Amino acid sequence: MNHRRTIALAAVAVAAAVPALAPTGAHAAPCAKDLPAPGGDTWDVTRDGSLGSSTSVDNGMNFANDHGKLLVQGNAYPQIEDAEDACTTTATSVRFPVRQVGNLQVSREVSVVGGRLRWIDTFVNQGEQSEGSFLRFDINVTGSQHLIDREMIWPEETHSDTWTVHKNEGGSFPFIQGGVHKQYTPGSPTLISSGSDISRWFPENGVQPDARYAYGAIEFEPGQVVRLLHTSGTTTSAADSRAAATDRLTPFTGLSKDVASTIVNWGDDPDGDGVGKADDACPAFKGQAPKGCFAANKVDTGGGATPAPEPQPAPQTAPPVVAPPVIPPVARDTKAPRIRVAKLPRSAKRSLLTGRGLAARIGCDEACTIRVQVKGRARGKRKTSTILTTKPTRSTKATRTVRLKLAGRRLKRLAPRLTVVITATDAAGNRRSVTRVVRVRR
Repeated sequence: MNHRRTIALAAVAVAAAVPALAPTGAHAAPCAKDLPAPGGDTWDVTRDGSLGSSTSVDNGMNFANDHGKLLVQGNAYPQIEDAEDACTTTATSVRFPVRQVGNLQVSREVSVVGGRLRWIDTFVNQGEQSEGSFLRFDINVTGSQHLIDREMIWPEETHSDTWTVHKNEGGSFPFIQGGVHKQYTPGSPTLISSGSDISRWFPENGVQPDARYAYGAIEFEPGQVVRLLHTSGTTTSAADSRAAATDRLTPFTGLSKDVASTIVNWGDDPDGDGVGKADDACPAFKGQAPKGCFAANKVDTGGGATPAPEPQPAPQTAPPVVAPPVIPPVARDTKAPRIRVAKLPRSAKRSLLTGRGLAARIGCDEACTIRVQVKGRARGKRKTSTILTTKPTRSTKATRTVRLKLAGRRLKRLAPRLTVVITATDAAGNRRSVTRVVRVRR
């Protein structure tokens, strides 16, 4: 599987208005919100747009925590702090503010459309140069949510859609839509399983692993707007879930032509009416007119047949999306995180370093990843070398424990003075390092 294919997409002029999602009747509100789910339950949308808990329908648990989490260049879309007016919400949607993630401006809208949950993620390159980014949409399922039907993105298959239907221990059948196969559109995802075989997403030892849709190296031109669309839902029958998973109209309900045309992980003509997304004024309706809506009727007025005015499309289940003014530039985050270090002693016994290890407590004043390097100098030498590098921690503002454990043989050959370098990186890529010295005693 090629996880690093480059995708060249058509640019949108910087001066043009950025088509954005703006539900009618919206108001400012906190970002964590319960949206209506089938069976009278709710989708628990958290402050980063992912799900915070499983949804119970007919005694079946559907999806797991962090389902729908978005990552850009390895950085998670930052969760919104508990501001009272950070997000724009309606009874069926949450629109998150623009955030700077790396060199891209990123925003999310999570909404309920046709009984399913829809994520639309918007990316804008505000820079003056092209920007290549790896995008990832996490698929988190409960262990009992076994895959029973699918059209997936595996090399030997040529199906056009990427969808799955699952069965859980209760009476519901979760389904997921991720777009279309790479053969049909340049923005298709690669499905990567979290199981032992990343190319096969099947239950292992009776447990269904998580997975993710990975979008390899999308190239954003200056000023370009790109969107990804994903949906998840559940019904109480396998047949109904399969019908929903193969439905390519409902995911585009309520979207304008400008919004639909920037969605790159679906085909050029999702409603199959022969009118491409760039020209289709009704992307969720299979029309026949030049604009993709209803066909014009012929009316005989006595002087020959003339086309009657084209009727408007039937009302849709979700409020229409309008294009608001240009998104104002957001100040880029250039401030590196401040690092807090505790329980890292100035001296430590060799037996502690080679046994349990040092349990340093490290935190930041904002969400960050932490990586620690331990450097030492061989006895009689001047040059130091790195003897330990920890894996980066997950991005969080909370204080975490990083354990530093060294091999005994190597430690004996070193001078009794170790340098510990702690590096913190925030979602915008800003870094700060602090250094501590630990003396080794017998």
